[in-house]
Amino acid sequence: LEEPRWTGVERAAAGLVRALGESPGEDPILLYSRGPVAWPFPLSPRLVPRPLGGPRRLPLWRETALPGALRRDGAAVLHSPVAAIPLLTRVPRIATVHEMPWLRHPGIEGRGRELVYRIRIRLAARFADRIFVPSSAVAEDLEALCPGAACRTTVLPFGVEGIFRPLRGGGWQGEARRRLRLPEDPLVLFVGRPRPKKNLPVLLEAVERLRRTLRPPPSLVLAGVGRREIPPRPGVRPLGYVPDPDLVRLYNLARVLAYPSLSEGFGFPPLEAMACGTPVVAARAGAVPEVVRDAALLVDPRSPAELAAALGRAILDPELRRGLRARGRARALAHEWPHAAARALEAIRSEVA
Repeated sequence: LEEPRWTGVERAAAGLVRALGESPGEDPILLYSRGPVAWPFPLSPRLVPRPLGGPRRLPLWRETALPGALRRDGAAVLHSPVAAIPLLTRVPRIATVHEMPWLRHPGIEGRGRELVYRIRIRLAARFADRIFVPSSAVAEDLEALCPGAACRTTVLPFGVEGIFRPLRGGGWQGEARRRLRLPEDPLVLFVGRPRPKKNLPVLLEAVERLRRTLRPPPSLVLAGVGRREIPPRPGVRPLGYVPDPDLVRLYNLARVLAYPSLSEGFGFPPLEAMACGTPVVAARAGAVPEVVRDAALLVDPRSPAELAAALGRAILDPELRRGLRARGRARALAHEWPHAAARALEAIRSEVA
């Protein structure tokens, strides 16, 4: 959470922290970090920051500074927002395993990164008292990698922040289009970093097909992808990192969100788009079908033709768009953070008991 530009893992950690702080109860929740964290929301009285400092690299800090702080503070349980946990402590530990894309797609994250995460997750499965995962898809992958982990695994879906909602009134659209230099309608939106698992080449080909057939031709807006990370293409607008207030505006301006990822442990953008009333076309892969259910059009992420056809339907068919909006809003409401926090507290307290 010391990173200045949060992605999915940081969103999950911060969202859960805020929701835990607002949940019923009086037990203090200590927020350990190396340096101070710039929280984007006011901390409730029960949330107590504990920046421990120190120049050590994170793995070493985790085994030196953190166990001592847990002992001094009398911590009853430690929840790590990632799979890495300190091994040199007797405090009950809960690890979070977000995803394992390399399990079904070997090498997709790079061999070095894959090796590090295999070791980290195996250690978590060996030493953690409980493991949180955001979806049943990740629970199945974890059991495949670490047989026997299922008995200590809790599926805890993440939530959607309340900032993501339909924007009412006029005036903001023109200002946002000018400031972000957006092309004309219709806009196909992609949100995410250009990692291999995000499957950008297939999306680019699908949009190129659409631009040859639809009038007016759609434009692809890439939030999270910089100009240096993608070659120039007609009708493609990379925006780089987009802060949340502008991301809300993008969701509201977009005709459809495209999410063709080959593997996701959860996937925030589809639910954020749904919360804003934006139709979603997503991959039939990983945890995405489990998260969106019938509230999105699902496609084979390997097929540019199937993706292009689904995007075209979501852009042109008014009845389909109304149905996707209604089902999407209902699906997003089922994933509000207070629900996730209540389930997390129940699981955390069971380890203390």
